[in-house]
Amino acid sequence: MRALEAFAIAFVFVVFTAYAHTLLILTPESGNQYTSSRALAYLLLISDSLPYTPGFRDRVAEVIPDLVFVEVNGQKFYYSNSSEVDSIGAVWLGCNGTFSPREVVIGVKP
Repeated sequence: MRALEAFAIAFVFVVFTAYAHTLLILTPESGNQYTSSRALAYLLLISDSLPYTPGFRDRVAEVIPDLVFVEVNGQKFYYSNSSEVDSIGAVWLGCNGTFSPREVVIGVKP
């Protein structure tokens, strides 16, 4: 009888684990996260030195229509107000062979 109980407990655990794992994998991200991550990828493809230029904030505002804020190395620049913000971050390690990391966080409206 104990073996049957142990089997039932193991079976329930396996079913729960498989269900939770499937929910995590198959639940799509919000469209805002896709938009902001694609925008960051586009900005990186345009130029590897873009966050090091003063026009970076303007370029981000052109690419992302629902932009709330841009944060570059701790300096935040707000473009609109929103009570809910989805944010995504990236780190540029340097440009032209130099090592000078810049952390960039972009917030978009949901």
